[in-house]
Amino acid sequence: MVNITYFLLYAMLFSPIIAFVTFGQLHLKPLPYYFSYIFTAYGVLFMLTRKRLLKIPDIAIMAMLWALYLIISGYNLQGRFMTARFINGVSIFFIIVIIYNTKFNKDFIKNVIKIFKITVVVALIVSVIQVFNSDFYNAWALWHGEESLFATMTSKYEVRRVSIFNFVSQNEFGLSYLPLLAILTGFLLYHKEKRYLVFVIMGGLSALLTNARYIILGFLVLTLQIFLAQKIKLFAIFKYSFIALIITTVLANILIYFGYDFRVWIEDRLFFEGSIEESTRYRAIYSFIVLFPHFFIWGSGGMTEEIGAVAISAQSSQVHVGYLSALLYFGIVGCTILFTFWFLIARRLRKTALLTNYWGSFFGFLIFLVANFTLVMFSLFFYGLIFTFVFDKYFSDKYQQENSKSLPSKKYPLFT
Repeated sequence: MVNITYFLLYAMLFSPIIAFVTFGQLHLKPLPYYFSYIFTAYGVLFMLTRKRLLKIPDIAIMAMLWALYLIISGYNLQGRFMTARFINGVSIFFIIVIIYNTKFNKDFIKNVIKIFKITVVVALIVSVIQVFNSDFYNAWALWHGEESLFATMTSKYEVRRVSIFNFVSQNEFGLSYLPLLAILTGFLLYHKEKRYLVFVIMGGLSALLTNARYIILGFLVLTLQIFLAQKIKLFAIFKYSFIALIITTVLANILIYFGYDFRVWIEDRLFFEGSIEESTRYRAIYSFIVLFPHFFIWGSGGMTEEIGAVAISAQSSQVHVGYLSALLYFGIVGCTILFTFWFLIARRLRKTALLTNYWGSFFGFLIFLVANFTLVMFSLFFYGLIFTFVFDKYFSDKYQQENSKSLPSKKYPLFT
């Protein structure tokens, strides 16, 4: 079963290429849809074959409770069982069970890190190309002719670029690539490799070129692990900041040389609303105050005409803050389950980080939590987030193996 687990995880790492074929060429559904069904089927088989040897982590139990609640909310929304929604939720349960019942060897982790590094380099190259050619590796352009939707509707300073993830999903860069970059950074810091800064800067430039503010914020979040992992003193902070500034300046000037105007980017994208009161995130608070009393206990189940009308009146397509939308869609009951699930994941990843000084997985998941202050995304089915569990399991196993002879097993509550 280990070989099957490895194969499926490797396949997820090549999602941008696979999705180009399945979604871009064959016009099938987005790749995560198929992966969720595959992992659900494999998860059932995995559990049947492991039986008594199987351990169910507390986060897996909460994942199943959340999947079951999705049935209720889906029925509340459409009056029927929504299979795809349930499968998306239950697949996370199976993924967690599979990962935390698998012992990942060093060779697998090394191979994954190599793929991560290649991904960072290729993502930067594609991001730079997309600055000057919006149709490059663009799903919309491939389907709709010579000019893409983004190229005809917005300037290059406003368009959302997602680099190599265009055929997977629009949020894959922020919720797969950034967690992946956090994992890679944490791994290199753990092994005291000085080259980590090169990959951080390349990833940061790619994040900047997406023009998505939640992605830029997520990148800033992942860099904080540098100070925790290295216990950096004030002088070292200035030194690394100075090095990063020089390299970033050089790269920025290369873009300027080829015609990129950062002043226009700041005006047209970063602060295009003019003031915080005009932003959709600020207006989301008003929408929430108006709507929440109607969906207090069980929630609406999802976007309804009533919620949509209020959102449109606030000049937005939705209540554009994830936590507020969650309370509207799932109510107090559902959000108690969902937020407890997320809290238990964060607590588990933090425990591993404190024990091992590997912070990559914790900050990878923290990016998801921070993103939901501006994004509306409740699913964890993004391969970067899934690999935060893989590396958490690897480093917790490594720590347990190295310390099991000197410390009693009761010292390791996170491994049960």
